[in-house]
Amino acid sequence: MLALTDQALARLVIAAGAVPVRKRGRWLRHLAAQLEPAPASNGDGAKLGGAAQSAAQRAPGRDGRISNGARRMRAHRSRQAAGRVSLRIECDLNVTSEALFAAGLLSEDEIDDAAAVARAVERVIALLPVRVTRHRHQP
Repeated sequence: MLALTDQALARLVIAAGAVPVRKRGRWLRHLAAQLEPAPASNGDGAKLGGAAQSAAQRAPGRDGRISNGARRMRAHRSRQAAGRVSLRIECDLNVTSEALFAAGLLSEDEIDDAAAVARAVERVIALLPVRVTRHRHQP
């Protein structure tokens, strides 16, 4: 925790006035990280107390959480790097789950579970044979 004299606090307030409002929070956190040492470790890798952390130790976002948009973008880039794609398919859950149950790809407990049905459909698609030849339209 930072302990400032009245004079140091006044200087800090004056200096903060020169920083744009939108950037002030980040500026203050950066300043605190420079003035206060990084938190100590308890030996097993867990960090102990301390409000000031370096930017590398903090997760992105104002409150340390990753935004949903950033999480989706990371997942998209990870799939893209692996040569995979996420498809949104609309189908009748009852018909699909019954067909997957009849094929032995779903248990009776999973019939009404949309996530389990999606996983089973992924397995079915993975089992489809891959066609090596390409068809071209000829005029």
